[in-house]
Amino acid sequence: MPIVKLLTLPGKTKLGIWHIEEAADILEKKLQLNESEKALLHSFRHSKRYVHWLGSRVLLRTILHTDQFIELRENEAHKPWLANFPHEVSISHSGDYAAVMVSEEYETGVDIEKISDKALRIAPRFLHPDELEWLLAGPDEEKEERAIRLWCAKEALYKLYARGKVDFRKELCIPPGQSIDGPRFKGRILKDGKNEEYPIGILKEEDYVIAFTYGDWPD
Repeated sequence: MPIVKLLTLPGKTKLGIWHIEEAADILEKKLQLNESEKALLHSFRHSKRYVHWLGSRVLLRTILHTDQFIELRENEAHKPWLANFPHEVSISHSGDYAAVMVSEEYETGVDIEKISDKALRIAPRFLHPDELEWLLAGPDEEKEERAIRLWCAKEALYKLYARGKVDFRKELCIPPGQSIDGPRFKGRILKDGKNEEYPIGILKEEDYVIAFTYGDWPD
């Protein structure tokens, strides 16, 4: 199984990035599935999601380093959670890659996207006007990747929060003025009367961008 990166982070937190190369039948043999999971898997057997679903769960099993059955569920906001392990978990996949983040101490969020012009085209939908002005003021040749970085960062924050509907433009903030071209910057969640800051880590693998964050949302 080709794990291309495995990071150990604060709070007994791990992030794995995996290049999906195996055929679906090989991946399925590596898993223990209950009847509801088998039915779900069958429902998208002939789509790309089939391989993504299998690959991300094999990666989760590898990161947890277990032979036990993993009971993975979702909350009302569709955030995955582990019923029989003491870890928070976040999962993402795009193209030929999967990303899984687990932590015993922190809530987590990870997102992976292939670099394309999509994020730049829809930037007004997810960026605050101040963030959009900041993005468009940069060099033209950097705008596409920088838009992806901002999109992934906000997706990671959204997955960490995972308590219901969030306005990406107003409630997920990447404060302008900082550099987003390096491996780390800051993001904020402005929700429920709170203003909480979180670290955003950035990785690149081939033509993919991965953003990840961790921390606790105050009750």
